[in-house]
Amino acid sequence: MSSHTAGLLRQERERRGVSMTRLAEMSGLSQGMISLVEHEHRNPSLDTLLRICIALEIDLSKVLSRAERAAKKTASK
Repeated sequence: MSSHTAGLLRQERERRGVSMTRLAEMSGLSQGMISLVEHEHRNPSLDTLLRICIALEIDLSKVLSRAERAAKKTASK
């Protein structure tokens, strides 16, 4: 599910036209951390996920629900 979560967060960031650098500033995280999360090199903590979601003005529970549905679809193939 974490790969789906990372993908959804990246899609939301790009849809909003926000750079990784700007998201880092908005969330109080480093640009490196944003990159690590989006490229699935690091499993983010709950705090990190919350900071990203708050900065993007999206509901973490909705992101996780969408990621869970996507993971189930992938697993059933």
